[in-house]
Amino acid sequence: MAKTLEPQDWAVALARAAHDLQQQESLRQTLERATSYAVDLVGGCDAAGIIAVDKRGVRALSASDPIACAGDRLQQECGGGPSFEAIDGTVQACRVADLDVAPRRWRRFTEGVVRLGIAGVMALPLLVPGEMLGVLNVYSLRRGELTVESERLGALLASHIAVAFATAQAEENLRTAVTSHQQVGEAVGILMERYRIGKGEALAMLTKASQNQNTKLRELARQLVETGEVPGVS
Repeated sequence: MAKTLEPQDWAVALARAAHDLQQQESLRQTLERATSYAVDLVGGCDAAGIIAVDKRGVRALSASDPIACAGDRLQQECGGGPSFEAIDGTVQACRVADLDVAPRRWRRFTEGVVRLGIAGVMALPLLVPGEMLGVLNVYSLRRGELTVESERLGALLASHIAVAFATAQAEENLRTAVTSHQQVGEAVGILMERYRIGKGEALAMLTKASQNQNTKLRELARQLVETGEVPGVS
C-alpha cells in the first residue's frame, strides 16, 4: 500500500488491516503482520518492531527486519528509549523525528541506533482496557520523516494491533491450557495403568514429583506422555 494516504483513506486502509490481523492463525503471525502494516502504512516508517511488557519484563516479540530487531534489542539492553516513555500508557506516542535532538537520557540508545543508520524513532503503546500489552516501535532512516500525520495514523493502527494482539494472546493461552489439561489427563492415565492405582493417587504422585523437581506439572506431564518416563516418579 502507498504511504501517501490521505486522511480520508485511512479508515479503509485501517479496516482492511484490522480484518487481516484478526484472520491470522497464531500470535506470532499476528505480530509479524502488524509490523508489516506499520511499514506499509505509516509515513516515514522504514522498520517496525513490537515489544511485550509483562511480569517477565520487556521482551522483543516481532520485527519487520534486522534493523528493527537491533533497535528493539538496544532499548532492552539500555533500559531507555522511546518504548520506555510509552510503556506507562500516559502518552499517545513518543516521537522523535530527528535523533540529533533526542533526550540526553537516551544517550546510549541513541548512539547505538545512529550507528545502525536510524535517524528517527516513534513508540506507540498497545493498549486495551485495563492492560498494557506492549509497544509498537517505528524506525525511520531519514530525519524529519516521522511527522504529526505519521503519529496520528500510527496511533490508530496501534489501537487495531492491540485488539488483535489481545485476541490472539487469549486464544493461544486457551489452546495451551487445553493441551496441558489433556496431557495431564494422559499422564495420570499412564500412571494408573502402570502402577495399578486410582486417579487420585496417580495425580498425587505426579504432583509430588512436580514439587520435588520444582518443575511445572504440565511440563512433567508432557515429558511422561512423550517419553514414558519422568525422573522422580516411581
